[in-house]
Amino acid sequence: GLFGIPELETYNGFSDLKHRAQADADRLIEEATSTKRSRKMVQIFDDLSDALCRVADLAEFVRIGHPDQRYSEAAEDACIEVSGIVERLNTDRKLFNALQKVVEFGDIEKTSEIDDHVSKLFLFDFEQCGIHLPENLRQEVVTLNADILQIGQRFMAGAVTPRAVKGNALPEHIRHYFMKEDGQILINGLYTDSSNALAREAAYKIFLYPDNQQEYLLKEMLNARHRLATVCGFPTYAHRAIKGSTVETPEVVCDFLNILNNELRSRAQEDFDIMKKMKRKESAAKQDLMPWDTTYFTSKAKKTWFNTSNSEFSPYFSLGACMDGLNILTQALYGIKLESQPLAPGEAWTTNIHKLAVVCENEGTLGHIYCDFYEREGKPNQDCHFTIRGGRRLPDGSYQNPVVVLMLSLPSPRWSNPCLLSPSSVDNLFHEMGHALHSMLGRTRYQHVTGTRCSADFAEVPSVLMEYFASDPRVVSQFAKHYQTQETIPQHMLKKLSASKSVFAASDLQVQVFYSMLDQVYHSKPLESSSTDVLAKIQREYYSLPYVENT
Repeated sequence: GLFGIPELETYNGFSDLKHRAQADADRLIEEATSTKRSRKMVQIFDDLSDALCRVADLAEFVRIGHPDQRYSEAAEDACIEVSGIVERLNTDRKLFNALQKVVEFGDIEKTSEIDDHVSKLFLFDFEQCGIHLPENLRQEVVTLNADILQIGQRFMAGAVTPRAVKGNALPEHIRHYFMKEDGQILINGLYTDSSNALAREAAYKIFLYPDNQQEYLLKEMLNARHRLATVCGFPTYAHRAIKGSTVETPEVVCDFLNILNNELRSRAQEDFDIMKKMKRKESAAKQDLMPWDTTYFTSKAKKTWFNTSNSEFSPYFSLGACMDGLNILTQALYGIKLESQPLAPGEAWTTNIHKLAVVCENEGTLGHIYCDFYEREGKPNQDCHFTIRGGRRLPDGSYQNPVVVLMLSLPSPRWSNPCLLSPSSVDNLFHEMGHALHSMLGRTRYQHVTGTRCSADFAEVPSVLMEYFASDPRVVSQFAKHYQTQETIPQHMLKKLSASKSVFAASDLQVQVFYSMLDQVYHSKPLESSSTDVLAKIQREYYSLPYVENT
């Protein structure tokens, strides 16, 4: 079965998994609230968390990543049902009282500092869900969480839906840049790397054209999140989301973003001035720089200034060479190997899936990483790390090894050459592998805090650390070899690669500050105007390029 789970030989197996999760939850709730309880409360709660997450995490990946619609629909049903179980538990007063008593007065046996910390995290989850509220409001919290999940899924699906326009709506000389279907032109992205300025502009304006359904879904989701926060006693959803992170409050976040914004503005403007000159050299029309131009001119600057291009670097970055590099790095840093393993029949969800065992020289196998690296029809065009099963210490002293999936959208290998990565794709591969290694190496006692289940802002630290290795000439020289000649990448190319990664860094960071502040504003209070109007206002304050009307 899928991931070696016998029930998932068919999509109907999700029904069995849901029922088992519910039965396990009922049994563990009874144990936690029993006066005859013999185990630590934190152990029972972690068993409960594991029973639910095993189904929810697995189903979330299958919902997104499985090409068979029957599997993805069955997984979506499981996601919704298990989320409902979780939200009901988070408003179960009897369960909360049992845990709170242990946190405040101690357990039936001596607990460790880790036990106490994880118990408090479970208690925090209760408090975020308004456990202190009267029954009618607790039920409203359950309903709001279910609504937020379903609206969010619909909004995300709409965000990646191609936009269709009549074939004659675009100038004839740029139509060939886009897909055609039944006399219509399909715009399925922003085409930011196109060398044709009009094609970039057309894609930007069409793909980002305001959509009434998307506007409705976004407002519904933001309103539901705000209502959830206020019902649970928080001023805004931003306060609820940030509590427990390293920064603690939205005010600290906004102060930080404003400092960055002030420091970056002049430096970002210098970047944009250079890009503007580059654009005007390309065209006699003397056009201003626009948001659809930055990716293209950043790439062009790297190629022009350093006499490099992706096509020059890519032959040295075959997927096989990059995986060898990761193996070299993990052995040097952590004493672990990434070993390819054969897949059992039905274990994978499509072709070209590779399974890696993470093997420690001292402790043996630490877990498994499934690599879903190649683009395919219907697959989300995003690079992600999914937890399928979290790690934890079992009662017999053995360890429940973690299982994760790395999903990328790399071009499939061809008969003439292997999959070749651009430098940015190498960065993404190392970034996502950083998340996977975090999951593998955490070896936490409890599943509730395994791997990336830490403070959300800290979760990016291991992955960003891995990106630094992908930029270090000392590391890259160990694995970057030409796929035909096996020649090591020359030193002068390494230097150019390292230097090119800082090109237009200020403007690149500025757009992230803009996105971050927009997120804060969207979640600070109910919007008094359309989400697009709010975006336009924030863009004028936090981004140096102009807002484009009707996007």
